[in-house]
Amino acid sequence: MFERTVSADDLAYLKRAREEADRTYNEALTVLDRALPKQPLLPRPPAGDSDRFAALRAGRQLDTDGPAPGAGWRGRLRAVVWRVVGPIVKRQERFNTLVVEHLEHAAAAEAAQRRALDAVVHALDGHLEAVATFHSRLIQYLQQITPYVDTKDREASGLARRIAEDVAEQTDALDRRQQTLAGLDTTVAHLQHEVLAVRSSGSRAAASAPSPTDSPPAAAAPPAPRPDPEGIDASVDAYSYVGFEDRYRGAWEAIRNRQRDYVPLFEGASDVLDVGCGRGEFLDLLREAGIAARGVDANSEMVTACRDRGLTATTGDALAFLETLPDGSLGGLFSAQVVEHLPPDTLIRLVRVAWRKLRPGSTIAIETINPSCWLAFFETYLRDFTHVKPLHPETLRYLLAASGYHGPAIRFRSPVSEKDRLQRVPIPDATGAPVDARLVDCLLAVNHNVDRLNSLLFSSMDYAAVATRP
Repeated sequence: MFERTVSADDLAYLKRAREEADRTYNEALTVLDRALPKQPLLPRPPAGDSDRFAALRAGRQLDTDGPAPGAGWRGRLRAVVWRVVGPIVKRQERFNTLVVEHLEHAAAAEAAQRRALDAVVHALDGHLEAVATFHSRLIQYLQQITPYVDTKDREASGLARRIAEDVAEQTDALDRRQQTLAGLDTTVAHLQHEVLAVRSSGSRAAASAPSPTDSPPAAAAPPAPRPDPEGIDASVDAYSYVGFEDRYRGAWEAIRNRQRDYVPLFEGASDVLDVGCGRGEFLDLLREAGIAARGVDANSEMVTACRDRGLTATTGDALAFLETLPDGSLGGLFSAQVVEHLPPDTLIRLVRVAWRKLRPGSTIAIETINPSCWLAFFETYLRDFTHVKPLHPETLRYLLAASGYHGPAIRFRSPVSEKDRLQRVPIPDATGAPVDARLVDCLLAVNHNVDRLNSLLFSSMDYAAVATRP
C-alpha cells in the first residue's frame, strides 16, 4: 500500500521556512538598494578674465616722444624737464609692455588648465554615472536570483514527481493485471472442474454400459451416484495444473523455443533424463537432435501429453525414480522449473543422488525462477501455489559445488524487456542552451537510482545452474 512520507505539518513547516527566507532576502535587497551612493555634483572651473586685455594693451603705451618744440621760455622749460623725465617715462612704458605680455601668457596657461580641468570633470561624471548604472543592474540581478533558482528547483521537482508517478502508474497497471488474471484463474478453474466432471461421468457411463454379449439386466440399475469430490482430488489437481501451465508458463511451442539453447549442452550424450519433463518440450528437442532421452513427472496428465507426442515419460516421484536407476547410467540430467517445488532436504538429496547416477563428464542443468529479480519473485514465483521455496542463484551454485560437481556456473535467462523496465531521464545536451549544473546532477542521480532499481526489480526472470560430473 502506498504510504506518504511528507505530512501536512511537514509542508506547513517548509512553507514557513520559505516565507521567512523570502522576507530576509527582500529586506537585504532593500538595505542594499538604499545604500547605493548618489552621484555627486562636481564644481566647474571659473571663467577667465581675458576680456580686459584689449584695455591693458591700449593703456600700456605712454607719450614717449616728448613735448613739441616751442619758442620762448616755456618751450625751453619743457625741453629741460623732458630731458629729466623722458628716460623715466620710457622705462615705465617698457615695464608696462612686459607686464601685459606676462599677463597674456598667464591667461593662455590658465585657459589651458581650465579646459583640462573641465575634461577631467566630464570624465569623472561619466564614470560615476557608469558606476551608478552598474549598481542598479547589480540590484536587478540579485532580484532575479530567487526566481531563477525557484524555476530550476520546480523543474527538478516536477521531473522527480513525474518519475514517481510513472512508477506508481506501472505498479497500478500490474495490480490491475493481477486482478484481471485472478478473475480469469477463477473462471478457468471452474471450467476445468466442469470438464473433468463431464469426463469422469462419461468414463463411468462407458464402463457401466452392457456389452452386446451380456444378457439384459433383470431390473433397471439404480442411478449412478454423484462423483465424490474427495475421490477425484488427485485427477482434478493433475488436470488443473496442466491448464495452469498453459495459462501462465506459456504455450508448448513457446517453451520449446525458450529451451532450445540448452540442447548443445547435451550434444553427443545419450540416456539423458528430464526431471519434471512436463509437457515434453525439451524431450522433443532432444529427439529432434538425435539424443536419446526420457522424462519423469509426478503429474499424470503431463506424462499423458508426452506420450501422445510419442515421447518416453514415466509418472512418478523424481527422487524415487532416480534411486531405481543404476549408478553411472545417465549421460545427462536436465530439470526446468522444478526445484522451486521441492523442500530443501529433498532438493539436496536429489542433487546428490543425481551425482551417483550420472556418468563422469556428464552435464547437469537446472533451471529455476530468479528470486533476485523482484518482478520474477512477485509476478511468477508467488503466483504458483505449488512453489515451496525460492532458490537464490548463489545458493544453487553452492549446492552443486558442495555436492561434488565441477565448475558450476550461473546463466541468467529471459531478461525483462526494456519497455517493462523503469525508463531513464534524458540528460539535456550541454552543447545547446545553457544547462544548470545542479539540474544535470539531479538527473544523473535519478538515472543512477533507476539503474539500481532495474537491477533489483527488472533483471532476468530465470536462471540456470550448469555443471559437470567429474
